[in-house]
Amino acid sequence: ENLLVSAPNSGGVFLVHEGNTFRLDNLSTTGLFCYAKGVLRGLQPAEFCIYEETVRSITNESVPFADVHDVHYEAGFFYLVGTSGNEILKLTQDGEEVRRWVFPGEEDSWHINCLGTWNGRIVFSAFGDFRGHRGWNGNTDKAGFVQDLLTGERLISELSQPHSLVPFGKNLLLANSERMEILEFSLSGDILRSKHLDGYPRGFCFVENAIYGGLCSSRNIGLD
Repeated sequence: ENLLVSAPNSGGVFLVHEGNTFRLDNLSTTGLFCYAKGVLRGLQPAEFCIYEETVRSITNESVPFADVHDVHYEAGFFYLVGTSGNEILKLTQDGEEVRRWVFPGEEDSWHINCLGTWNGRIVFSAFGDFRGHRGWNGNTDKAGFVQDLLTGERLISELSQPHSLVPFGKNLLLANSERMEILEFSLSGDILRSKHLDGYPRGFCFVENAIYGGLCSSRNIGLD
């Protein structure tokens, strides 16, 4: 399979092709999204790149945001997560801000991290509904959730450091990272399947009959 793999901390982007891995660059990357016209990429700490026929870059000098954690495209608009600001931004394809959702609490109180579209709903994951700066630190077990961006409805709760929202038919795959597992949820929010892994999972995609997952080092849990 041809896979693009992103990594922060000067990891960059890698291409996995026919069993070989090629490092394309070493730019700290938190969020890749492929769509019909190109690829979106979030660069730490505060840059949003659009790769189409040309490469365009949006920085916090033109649109204020910081600590980008994910990028997304839906119905002609770009979305990005500004984790330190406890916010999600909606942008036009020209990079103009349309709307900004700022959630309650101090900086990085919810630790909003990933975006997806699930059965027509734009959804996001967060570590918990905390109010203090990094209030999630040490308090994330069963505090996390998936929420509908537009309506505010909590669709899935009692998660532990959730990441990586991947539609799977009408169901949803996500990483329940603190518990080192991948979960599949039904449309009604019930757990259908779970799989325990040997590391901290973040980043999933599926091709035909295979699910590909990334495992990374965690700053928040101890691994044997």
